[in-house]
Amino acid sequence: MIPGNKYPICSWVVADAFAKVGKDFGVEVGMATPDDIWDFIEKNTEKYKEIHPLKLLSQE
Repeated sequence: MIPGNKYPICSWVVADAFAKVGKDFGVEVGMATPDDIWDFIEKNTEKYKEIHPLKLLSQE
């Protein structure tokens, strides 16, 4: 779902994909921001598991 038929924002696309398999980030799909997703994952470690560590692009 893309609110207001506007162009999708990446975090909305991610939240929508997760919603389709029954996962959520504690906010409406069209309202999800990268910070919402990260904060929810950090606080809900029983629901989500890190499989690839995040790092700054400049560290690659």
